[in-house]
Amino acid sequence: MKRLIFISLLLIILNCQIVFAYDTEEIAGEIQCFSPEIKADSGDIEKVLADVFNYDPRLIMYYKGYEGSCNYFSSTIKINYYNEDTPINNIYVANNREEFINLIIRALLYNKSSLYISAKNMPAASTPVNDYISEIAQSCPIAFMGYRGSNISTVDSKITPYSCYVIKFDYDFDSETLLQMKRDLQQKACEIVASNIAKNMPPYMKVYIIHNYIVNNCKYATDYDTNNDPSYYTAYGALINGQAVCDGYASAAQILFNLCGIENIKISGTSKGNGHAWNLIKLDNDYYHIDTTWDDPVSYDGFNYLRYDYYNLTDDEISADHTWDRNMYPKAVGTVYDYDNTCELIMNNSTDYSEGYTKFESVFNTYPPLTGSTRKGAETTTETSSAANIEPDSILDKADDNINVLSNDIINYIKISIKNNYKLYVKIISIIIILIILKNIFIRK
Repeated sequence: MKRLIFISLLLIILNCQIVFAYDTEEIAGEIQCFSPEIKADSGDIEKVLADVFNYDPRLIMYYKGYEGSCNYFSSTIKINYYNEDTPINNIYVANNREEFINLIIRALLYNKSSLYISAKNMPAASTPVNDYISEIAQSCPIAFMGYRGSNISTVDSKITPYSCYVIKFDYDFDSETLLQMKRDLQQKACEIVASNIAKNMPPYMKVYIIHNYIVNNCKYATDYDTNNDPSYYTAYGALINGQAVCDGYASAAQILFNLCGIENIKISGTSKGNGHAWNLIKLDNDYYHIDTTWDDPVSYDGFNYLRYDYYNLTDDEISADHTWDRNMYPKAVGTVYDYDNTCELIMNNSTDYSEGYTKFESVFNTYPPLTGSTRKGAETTTETSSAANIEPDSILDKADDNINVLSNDIINYIKISIKNNYKLYVKIISIIIILIILKNIFIRK
């Protein structure tokens, strides 16, 4: 009986030791250095790896799988690595949706060719990333400008809540040129608003001025099919070069609306048999369609024409020659600010609007460049090993059958631990001293 008690106490102490013996930070460092073989004082390899990846989720980017051998008390782990050419500081951690989107915006704004994100509680698929990029196209059009497409792959360790995303971006311009275009576009858009719109104007009047400015200062690029100029599809083409196609018109309106605080959505659909883009704006609580492209008709006499055929229309009105996925956008049923009512409101408004725009928040200040990651923000779990939850009675029941096997494992454990982890040497001595004290107590009783 005393022998069984002695062995049970030994197993309990060693099982507790398994939970806390390995150094998570040290193993993380070995993985970061792509160590071919890692020793851990635990018999649960997946528990070790889960703790390490939760400590520093960036390491998942390097993890392809593992091979390992273990006994009750120690493990030898051989990790299969890949993406070894990716510096650890180029891998970012996103613990929620907002952090993920923020990282993508910063990558797009500064035209990064690649972005590596270890994200928590997200599926290992490209769908959420594409959805986020679509959101960015609406919320931060300057960052989105020049974006051509992306290639997305994922890495899933299957043992932690984190999945890694490898995003490769393509652009229509080289990075230096595009960055300067974005800076120039932001400057130009701010100048347009400051020079033409008063801050205290009612929103309907701001919409009217923006519509007129774009139509009067941009011409439809009729040579888009022969002149392969990607700027035609950007707000830069519309506001700076003065030539654009529908995408450029709609993007220009979107940026100016945003600067004035007009809630809006850029719509992608078709019109008159071709792909088309226009805007949906919100005035008071209602939405309206506004299409600056079709209000700027191509003339053959060299004159500019300003029309209002597509100014603040309802869904039913614009659907005569526009189609779009109505499930993706709010319903537009507003009539209060259609063209006729807007003109009447402006004519009857004698207010002197003199409060100008003097300051705008730069998108480059809001979203600074990515300068290198740390493991800050990564969460470390405090979950205990399942071995620590084994009831003593269940061990005692099987003690006689397994004494020889367990004894051999204990000996091997001590040998491997002393050889590969000098820190454990002190712990083993402490365990032995405790066992001697416990044994003497039982003998006296």
